Amino acid sequence: MAQQTVSGTVVSESDGFSVPGATVLEKGTTHGVLTDNDGKYSIQVTSEKTTLVFSFIGMSTVEEVVNDRTVINVKMASQNIGLDEVVVTALGIKRETKKLGYGVTEVKGDELAQANTANPVQALQGKSTGLSIGSSDGGLFGNSKIQIRGISVLNSKSNQPIFVIDGVIIENSISDASADWDASANDFGNQLKNLNPDEFESISVLKGAASTALYGSRGMNGAIVIKTKDGAGKKGIGVMVNQSVGIDYVYAQPDIQYEFGPGTIAGFVDYGEQDANGRYYQYAPQTQYYKNDKGMFTKINNPGAGVAFGPKFDGREIEDFDGTITKYLPSKNNMKDAYKTGFNTNTSVALSGGNDKGTFYLSDSYNIRKGTSPSNEFSRNSLLFSGSYKLASWLKAEASISHTISNPKNPGNDLSASFIDGNLENWYDTKKWNKREIYQAPHGGIPSTAYGDQYGNVPNNALWFNYNLNSSTQEEQVVRPVVRLTANLAKWISVTAEGNMNYYTVTSERKELGTGYANEGGFYLMGNSTDRSRTAKLTASMNKNWGDFTSSLIVGGELWDQSKEYTQVKTDGGLIVPGKFFLSNSKKTLVSEGKISNTKQINSVYALLNLGWKNQLFVDITGRNDWSSALVYTNGTGNFWIR
Repeated sequence: MAQQTVSGTVVSESDGFSVPGATVLEKGTTHGVLTDNDGKYSIQVTSEKTTLVFSFIGMSTVEEVVNDRTVINVKMASQNIGLDEVVVTALGIKRETKKLGYGVTEVKGDELAQANTANPVQALQGKSTGLSIGSSDGGLFGNSKIQIRGISVLNSKSNQPIFVIDGVIIENSISDASADWDASANDFGNQLKNLNPDEFESISVLKGAASTALYGSRGMNGAIVIKTKDGAGKKGIGVMVNQSVGIDYVYAQPDIQYEFGPGTIAGFVDYGEQDANGRYYQYAPQTQYYKNDKGMFTKINNPGAGVAFGPKFDGREIEDFDGTITKYLPSKNNMKDAYKTGFNTNTSVALSGGNDKGTFYLSDSYNIRKGTSPSNEFSRNSLLFSGSYKLASWLKAEASISHTISNPKNPGNDLSASFIDGNLENWYDTKKWNKREIYQAPHGGIPSTAYGDQYGNVPNNALWFNYNLNSSTQEEQVVRPVVRLTANLAKWISVTAEGNMNYYTVTSERKELGTGYANEGGFYLMGNSTDRSRTAKLTASMNKNWGDFTSSLIVGGELWDQSKEYTQVKTDGGLIVPGKFFLSNSKKTLVSEGKISNTKQINSVYALLNLGWKNQLFVDITGRNDWSSALVYTNGTGNFWIR
């Protein structure tokens, strides 16, 4: 049939009042209208088989097939907004949303997995109110600055919330490269990049002191609580296979003017002509020449001073960095041209199952990524096994172990800075000069006029040399075992004993090719670090009802200790044999350092009391006390024991 007009009124089913601002959409299209202040609408449809979809926030969606009708009146019912929804809160305690006196946002793990980011933290952006996430320029795996409801401590670099995975608190500090935005530092990120979103069942964002009081001072900036999958609710055996492929493309760069080239202040311009042989003036790093309308060559002194508005781009001939003649024109998008197309792929396989006695979950995920910055790469393999079993009708055992190996590579974060700070001007042609035969001389080092190299005058050859020929890599391993035993002593009381550990090791390696003649110089470094934290908990949970009153009491004690170790050995004075990377190839005596730090122990007791009346009014009382001990030397180094 031809187009026809359908009209009607949308009202609330509960009270019959009109619903203004409701959406009336032709299903399968973007064609729709809104109801007016009286709940009335009018829309043209294309077929009698068209389905109209009526929707409004807080009300259940209604669908109506037109069926040659011209008037369709709709009643919309109020939607259950989830007050009885159960979310995971501090210490992994599951509570009904309506009983909470603070803000909690829960995100399903599958939502983060779909975002397909190397660091799952970045996928939380936009998922919770009050949560702000900013990324460093560390490439695929750089740190993320996370803040929940703003800054809580003025003199702190990070104000970062803690991350808690299955009861294990993960340190979330950020490097100086992120905290101070140091463009010369390599930002390898922290251990959060080793988390695998494919393993997540849910993520709860806890906001404010009331929500994180059970974590003590460590939770002062908020907490992000992650529960991993465990096969609960499964019957029989199930297999899940996921495969994702993504492409990263740098589509734009900051707006840069392309009307004027680099220049200097007034009064620093003079003129000169061709020499007797008709040759152009040779380009010098601080001077450039182009032919003016009088046939002379205008000399612009010190263009590298960063003064952006010099001679106007007019297409006249100019001697290029390598002595050839080119046009005096801008090179648009030269910053964008420095980046390449990134690629990533993730393969995940999971096996789960269960019966009346127990459950299990086994998964393996392999992620490989190539970044948009030169030589920026990342790979991660994550293995998780978790299971539970009822040893008796009153006793349940749970255990899990996660093992992750990752390889971040070359997180150099100063690429864009070279274009912004004036080292590479707006007429620098990135595609032309970013080639190995240009930034690496035939003798192996960086081209220099001192050696008569053809491309010695090309600026910033060192940038491409370092990005493409040097290597800075890490191998990181995280092992996280958790063991939990729960005894139901009566219908109203249960006791849980838990032990967990987070063992994080990093093996780092830096290889720098000598930049001098025949690769004179060079550098090699090897380093190892270990971060180990252990926790033991004992918790009792009691729930009792008296008529219209309900009560819940949780009391517990916790022992937590942490220690870090660090060693590093590096060459000094260059390499004896250029390009050969091993420690005994050092020209001078090796430089080494090592320390034990962050040795700390916290003993804690805590309690949470919840009282309710008629399932409508609720009161929470929370308390925690920590006894902390950190025995270190005044300079933060040294070998010591804590007892």
